[in-house]
Formats: sequence, C-alpha cells, structure tokens
Amino acid sequence: MNSRTASWTLGITCVAVFIESVDLLAVTTALPRIGEDTGARFTDLEWVINAYALAVAVGLFLGGALGERFGRRRMFNLGVIVFTVASIAAATSPNAEVLIAARAVQGLGTAIVIPVTLTLIRAAFPPQRIGVAMGVWGGVVGTGVGVGPLIGGAITEVFNWQSIFWINVPVGVITLVLSQLKMTESRGERQRLDLVGLVLVSIGLLVIVRTVQGAESRGWGESSTIVQLTVGVAVLLVFVVWENRASQPMLPLALLRKPTFASANTSAFLMGAALFSGGVLITQYFQVGRGFSPTESGLGLLPWTATPILVSPIAGRLAESVGNRPLIVAGLILQGIGLGWFGLIVEPGTEYTTLLAPLFIAGIGISLVFPTVAAATMHTAGPALMGVASSMTNASRQVGGAVGIAAIGGVFLANGNLGSLEGIIDGLSPALITGATLSVLGAVIALGVREQPTPR
Repeated sequence: MNSRTASWTLGITCVAVFIESVDLLAVTTALPRIGEDTGARFTDLEWVINAYALAVAVGLFLGGALGERFGRRRMFNLGVIVFTVASIAAATSPNAEVLIAARAVQGLGTAIVIPVTLTLIRAAFPPQRIGVAMGVWGGVVGTGVGVGPLIGGAITEVFNWQSIFWINVPVGVITLVLSQLKMTESRGERQRLDLVGLVLVSIGLLVIVRTVQGAESRGWGESSTIVQLTVGVAVLLVFVVWENRASQPMLPLALLRKPTFASANTSAFLMGAALFSGGVLITQYFQVGRGFSPTESGLGLLPWTATPILVSPIAGRLAESVGNRPLIVAGLILQGIGLGWFGLIVEPGTEYTTLLAPLFIAGIGISLVFPTVAAATMHTAGPALMGVASSMTNASRQVGGAVGIAAIGGVFLANGNLGSLEGIIDGLSPALITGATLSVLGAVIALGVREQPTPR
C-alpha cells in the first residue's frame, strides 16, 4: 500500500475515532442541563455515560470479528452509519430513558469502528512506521476523550445539549464519503462469529456494573447486592468455560496467559476506571460546586485532557526505542500522582491555578499510556489475532471506565453530595484518592509487560 493511501487511512480513521471518543465524555458538562430538561436523577445521568461505555466494551469483540470476516473498510462504514443514526435518535430524545437507549446504540456503532481503525492502520503502514501511526491514533483517542467535556460544554452553552449529537451527522456523512474514495479494503482470517460468548460477556458485565452502581444505596453487605454480584461473576465464569471449549472463541484464552497481554489489559482497565470517573467528578466539582459554565468547566479540564494530542505521538515514537513497559508504568504513576494531589489539596477556597499542576501531570500520564498499551497488546498477539487484541484493549479501558464511574461514584456518594461545594469536596477527595490508588496499582501490574523494543 502506498504512502498516500496510508496517510488517508490514518486521517480518515482518526477523524472517526476522534468524534466517537469525544462523545464518550462530551455529555459530562451537559449532565446538569440534561437533568433539568428530563428530570433524571444522578444515578440515571451516570447511565447516559455508562450505557455508551458498556456498549462499546461488549461490542468491540463483535466489531473486530466482523471486520476480519467481512472486510475492515466495510465494517468501518457500517459502524459510522450506526453511530450517526443513533446520534440523531439521541438528539431527538424526549426523556432520559430514550437518551440512554440511543447512547447504547451509539456505543455499538463505536464498537464496530474502533477495532477496525487499528487493523486498517496496521494493514496500511509498514512495520517501521507503525509506532508513529499508533502514537498519532493514541493521541487522537486521548484528546477526543479529553476535550469532550470542553466541546460538549461549549456546544451546550451556545446552543443546547442536543446539539452535541447533531454535530455528529455531517461529520459521519463526510467520513463515509472519504472512506469510499480514499481507503482500500483489507481482511483478516474469516472466523465464525462467537455469538454465545458475546451474549454471556454482555450479560455478566451489565449485571456487575449495575450492581456496583447501586451498592452504595443498598449496602455492600445486603443480600441483594451479594446475589447480583454472584450472578454477574458466575455468568463471566460460564463465559470463560465457553471460550475455553469453543472452536473459534471471540477471546482466545491463550492470549490471557501471556504476561504482556494480561498485564497491559489489566492496566488499561485500571487507567480507564480512574480517568473516566475522575473526569465526571471533577466536572461536577467545577460546574455544580464552583459555578463554572459548561464551557468554563471544559476549559478547566484542558491541562489534564488536551495533552495527548502533543505527547502521545512522541510516546509512540519513543516506545520504538525503549519499549512500551517504561512508558505505561510511568504514565500510570503520573496519573495517580495528579489525581491524588488534586484530591489532597482541593478545598472550598482553593484557587484554580493551584490545581493546574496536578491536572497537567495527570494529563501527561494518560498521554503516555494510550498508544503504548494498544501497541503492546497488538504486538504480543501477532497478525492473526490483531483484531482480537485491539478489541480486548479498548474493551478493557471502556469496562474500566464504566466500573470506575459506578464504584468511585459510590465512594463519592458515600462521603459527600452534590448539594453544596463542601458536600462535593467531601466526596471528591476520597473518590480521587481512590482513583489515584487504582492508577498506581495499574503501574505495578504493568511491570509484567515484557515486550521488546521494535527493531529500527
């Protein structure tokens, strides 16, 4: 494949993952307005984010398998269509229930797109340029997630929260046209779709996240909580048994027995838990507690969230020399330091400028992790399982985000409330320190990554 086609492939796929990454957290700064318009409770508003994140997580394996079987560009286009149509449904939602359902369908569209973007890029670029291309991809994903609150806040303030979804429509149409004109088709191994495995993992994850979300109000020791968690774990165990016996599993368990693959994906899970929950809670602190406008709230997060577009491409290139492990470990430690520092110093009278340093440090951290985790898992899996590895890494991050929002949100509600600035800070400090602890734990686990630097 020539360099011009490779460049077009990178550009088109990055546009798609950017707009779909933006939509993950773009609604965070709009949640108060959505709550006012729809009468939704805080736990319902959590599901405006979690429905998207969970649908992405459980659909990624399906998206990766479809791309390998039916054509990556074809499935890329299908995913963009699903995402665009669901955006229209979200923009026209009359209540929170319909909005949550539309967000879930949006997530399925994203789940089809994300894994095939990585495999399209891997197929388009020669080995010596993969590190840079993956760095650009990681920077775009990280920046999309990061600037989502700013973009959502600005659109909400100037127009309304529905416009967050309307803007996806012209972007989706343009992306489809360019895909047909400028990208070439590629395929992997044609495998049978593991629908049983997909259903099992979807049910198990949904039950666990829903149970974690409600555990703080019901109590962790209540029989209903214990029973539901047991059911969720049992379903996931059945999934593992099924995958071990299936002739063509959606997740070959041999991959999980590889230290690098298991360590990198666990680290991605913990990074997602800290990142997404921190983004939601700090947004509430800025907007509800400090009275920031939606735009001001998004701007307030920029030192944390805008760094990937600059740092991640550098991290991708640096990984070619030093390997992925040092960058994953350093990134997670930096994210932990930033979140923990923020949680320790935030008080009712804290000036915003005092918070800049911890936000910036956390931003450098996620910038190092986004491209290197993906590169480590895909390198370990090899060409035949590249689509599966891509799906697993992104699923780990998304499931981590959903679990983190539910669990760390529970820590927040157990210690504070959204009724006053003092109440928000009472919950925010222990919640962010919990997120910081998860980040550092992810760094420790990332020591298991054993990938060697890519020869130059």
